[in-house]
Amino acid sequence: MANLQETSTWEAGIYQLETSDPVMGGENGVDNRAPRQLANRTLWLKNKLAADIASVNQSISNLTGQKTDKSTTILAGQGLMGGGQLNSSRMISLGIPSKITANSTNTAISNTHSHEIDKASTTTQGIVMLSNKTDGTDSTKAATEYALGEVHKLATAAQAAADSISLDWANIQNKPALADASHSHPWSQITDIPTASATVYGITRLNNDHTSTSGYEAATPFAVRQVHNKVIALETGKLGKSETAASATKLATARTINGVAFDGSQNIIIYDNTKLASNGNAVSASRLATARTISLTGAVTGNVSFDGSGNVSLATVLTKATVREFNRTITAQATVPNSTTNTIEMAGQVVASADGLIRQYFHLKHFRDFWFGRDDNAVDYQNHHVPTYKIPIALWTAMPNKVLSVQAQIMRSGNATSSVEFAAEAAEQEVAWAFRHQGSNKSNVWLNMTRTHGGQSEHIDLFVIVEGY
Repeated sequence: MANLQETSTWEAGIYQLETSDPVMGGENGVDNRAPRQLANRTLWLKNKLAADIASVNQSISNLTGQKTDKSTTILAGQGLMGGGQLNSSRMISLGIPSKITANSTNTAISNTHSHEIDKASTTTQGIVMLSNKTDGTDSTKAATEYALGEVHKLATAAQAAADSISLDWANIQNKPALADASHSHPWSQITDIPTASATVYGITRLNNDHTSTSGYEAATPFAVRQVHNKVIALETGKLGKSETAASATKLATARTINGVAFDGSQNIIIYDNTKLASNGNAVSASRLATARTISLTGAVTGNVSFDGSGNVSLATVLTKATVREFNRTITAQATVPNSTTNTIEMAGQVVASADGLIRQYFHLKHFRDFWFGRDDNAVDYQNHHVPTYKIPIALWTAMPNKVLSVQAQIMRSGNATSSVEFAAEAAEQEVAWAFRHQGSNKSNVWLNMTRTHGGQSEHIDLFVIVEGY
């Protein structure tokens, strides 16, 4: 069995076997490609490491030889300190400078150094020596210690001392006596002040006659102004005879512009009178001066603010329905037997909804069908053994426009003392709206009632709902 052939090469990548690769060994077989690449990298790393170790050992050997060489020496040099043989660690640093004095020289020797500084003269800036004389015999300039400055020609030492010495007024001798600490100067003592002219700023005498004949500019005292041809009497706050103010906050007398008072103190709005009606209202406008509220009442409610600047939408709410309760008795003229008259109790209510719909409720209590008259126009009535009766009901209130529908329901009588079972009586009857009698009548409705089976009619109740608008 042979070994893989290795090459000292750094492979950029290691081959990945694919599912489609065939199984193949040998020197160039695909199964040996990745191991061979890894072997090449390993050999390259081994050779690289050996070379680096040899290089480091050589450097160590060189350093060791220099360290044992006692003749290897470094000098600190001018202005430096810390030289010596390199048989151990050495630190070289700057020397400590000496003080700067008037006699310093511009040199650097051994481990210290200094700098030469010029002495001050009438033409050279430099260092000066302080003088402690104040009798005028010394002409040097008094200054702080070692101050750098320019030497001036001073008349006396007292003048030199005044440049840097603060003296209280009480300590000054032979000073002139003053009558008062405050003083003033007459106009005659003020000199070298430019006189104002048409092109020069200066000081001018006030003019008190408010005319332009003298050419002076009226001004506050000591105001520096440029003389103009016209006089402004600022001292009184008023204009001269023929002058105008350069600027003002308002007019002395308000004026009227197109009927609107204006004094300059604020902006005004002038309306176009051509767009106003005779009563002063605008013929056309983009909005109302005062917004108005549009409100709805009645069946629906709602309100919205409107100033005319844009369209508005008015949200409405249906008002609560109106309900009224009613009670009455009605008279039923029986057709049989013996055409007797019977009284029937009736209760109910009227409900007027916000949408305009009106519902009327009727409850006829404890009556018999034959208490009412027979239905008219009964064709071949004699051929029918069960008659049909017509029940008229007067509405609680007439419908404003139309009767829309009538619903009726027969119920067991509410009278507990003479009520039969529902199946024995109420279930034997049928009732319906007698629509052909209605027509355009808005005050009454009619019902048809008949027995469909059973031997005789017993007491019942009737509930009716009438809708309209």
